[in-house]
This record gives sequence, structure tokens and C-alpha cells, in this order.
Amino acid sequence: MSDEYQYYTSTQFLGKHGVTLKCMQAMVAILAGPYHPEKITMVIGSFDASGSKRVMFLVWEWGYPGITIVSDGFGTHGGEGGAGLATVLGLIKYYQIPLLEVWIQDQKSFDELAHGTLTEDMFDEVQEGQQPYNWKFYAPAKIQKVQKGEQQTLIAVRGDGHVIFNVNLP
Repeated sequence: MSDEYQYYTSTQFLGKHGVTLKCMQAMVAILAGPYHPEKITMVIGSFDASGSKRVMFLVWEWGYPGITIVSDGFGTHGGEGGAGLATVLGLIKYYQIPLLEVWIQDQKSFDELAHGTLTEDMFDEVQEGQQPYNWKFYAPAKIQKVQKGEQQTLIAVRGDGHVIFNVNLP
């Protein structure tokens, strides 16, 4: 067992497998909070003929040593999972957190990670396969900070101007 893997074996797990809102709330808490992560890895899996991809995030060194796994409530389809993904990508870009991507081909391994299990093999695969995120892969929402009275709000807006998410800042 490598020393580096041993350091990351005690992971945090946030979100709920396949539930966009819970996963998006976890990412908003991470990104809009006072402690920003060192980097984020977007883990992408494609396992059926639909062309839609499943997505989860690994958050490195965020207020807790190691990795926080945010489950796979995101997807590249046009529904809630896609809106959640666009919002999170917009927030990552807004807060200027380095974003990497890694494609996982084995569905069983992807599912284990999506449920919070980080094996040494998966850790090695992520470390070896991650590369800078291709911002053309999926369009991020535009993030705007709006002042409403004394309250500051972040608003995520699609390319067509439709507001898809907003969060009040503390």
C-alpha cells in the first residue's frame, strides 16, 4: 500500500447516489463556503448506449485532510442531472478551483466510488488518468452574484438566460 494512498484512505462522503439535489447541495456547500479545496476531479463514466455520461466529483483537501467524494447525482443529459452539473461547473469556474477530469471505464469500480469506496486500484487509476478539464465537454452555467437588500445571492443561469439555481450566501 503506497504512502500516498494511505493518506487518502479516510475519505468523506457527501450527497446521495443518483440524487442530483443532494449532490448539488454538497458541492454548493463546498464551493460557496469559507474553505476552498486544493483541486477537484470530475469523474466521468459512460456505460450505456444513450450517450449520457454519469458524473461525480472528488474534492481534494477541503477543510479535512484527504478526499471528499460527492456521489454521482450529475449527468450530461438535459434533465435535473444536467442542470446540476452545469451549476457545479459554473461554481467551480466562478471560484477558480483547479478542475481535472478522469474517465472511468469499469462500471463496477465507478459504482463503488459513487457509494464512497476508494480502493487503491481506483486511487491509482484516478491519479494516473486525470488531466485538466476540457471546458468544451459540458457547458457551465454562468454564475452571477446579486445583492438583494443586505443578502448576497449566487445565481446560476443557463445559456438561454433561464435561472437554474440560486443560493443565498451567509
